[in-house]
Amino acid sequence: MQIDGLPVQDGALLVMTSESDEPEMSDARVVEVDLTIDDGDVETQFWSWGVTIDPAAQYVSAGDETSDLLASLREASSVTSEVIGSGLPAATFDLNGMFDTRVQGNIDECGNYTDPDWTPVTEAQSGTTEAGASYTLDYPEWNDGQRRTLVRINASGETTGPDGQPVSLATGCQEGWRWFQLGGLPAGEGEYTVRSRVDDGLWIDEQWRIRTADRGWIYANPVSDIDYERLRSGTTVEYEIPLSPVVRLTFDLAALFSTPVQANVDNCGVPVWPLTYVPLVNVDGNRGELRYEAYHWRDEVHSRIINRVSVDDAPLGNFEFTNACYGGRRVTFGPFELTDAEFRNVTLQIDDVVLPAEPWRQQILSLADGTEAAQVSAPDVHALIGQLRGASSLTVTIDGSGLPRVTFDLAGMFD
Repeated sequence: MQIDGLPVQDGALLVMTSESDEPEMSDARVVEVDLTIDDGDVETQFWSWGVTIDPAAQYVSAGDETSDLLASLREASSVTSEVIGSGLPAATFDLNGMFDTRVQGNIDECGNYTDPDWTPVTEAQSGTTEAGASYTLDYPEWNDGQRRTLVRINASGETTGPDGQPVSLATGCQEGWRWFQLGGLPAGEGEYTVRSRVDDGLWIDEQWRIRTADRGWIYANPVSDIDYERLRSGTTVEYEIPLSPVVRLTFDLAALFSTPVQANVDNCGVPVWPLTYVPLVNVDGNRGELRYEAYHWRDEVHSRIINRVSVDDAPLGNFEFTNACYGGRRVTFGPFELTDAEFRNVTLQIDDVVLPAEPWRQQILSLADGTEAAQVSAPDVHALIGQLRGASSLTVTIDGSGLPRVTFDLAGMFD
């Protein structure tokens, strides 16, 4: 056995990997799980103990059956799960809506994330910039981050529409189509030849169609696609609309094109999905009994949908059935309390100070190269990191592991 490292990020871990061709495995790591999907027959599967951040509990995780199981669960309305021999009751979960949350795309594409030619803004947001541009990005449940992006600025000067509000210039992207609109205009109807000039350039003529909305709001859209690059490269644009009297408008293009959602407008219609997938992050929500989230952890995007039910005699008063992506597709059930055998006493010496031995949680992990790793996790991560900052060395002794004391040089570790 060898000690590979001591990463300190959202957790303090010691990892011991086996160099043997046949790593030691304990039958106690595999459990029988009875599943009943809807009103079907009971199916027994062999699941393994999974990884959890909670130092006092762990979950069982589906193995090779994950893909087939997920396919069955997506067509079902309920599932009942029971770990055989645990002495704990079965738990029944309502699956309605479990595979329709905002982070389901993250989970469906788990492991297929690649760097796109451009990165869309995917988090729903709205606001107003210091330059006076208002922007909105709606994010519907069906996972199209650029479906409704809108940016609007008001004309400079004193030109107002019939309601006394400033005339505005808006642009946006919807369903892969980039559009422009002049809104809040004085009365008019039909097609007009509108003159425009960017900065001190030449005046050009464009056909715009003026319409009146149901509530009397008057707006105009270009009849055909306009030269986006011409506007994008400018700082101001002037319009002359041949109404009576002639309407003259000036807009600040630098403000229009400097909002946080500009990438979606610039790249409107440029494919991102399904050629590549950009996972949502910083998502946190609830839908009934479901909880869903997506977050960065160790430079990866972790996403999970948690279905929770209250069960008498459950270790923490409830059970969870989780559909997730972290290092691969996961289906887990739990939590279960750990036994004393799943902890190891660890003694730390930080510089010249020897700390009292503490029980650290032990887990067995399967690595990508087919080997196995034993991992022990500190019970109070934040306190330990506080002690390690500023120290120059750390010596670790793991009781009962058969490993020698190992000393780490901490110089530069927190820089």
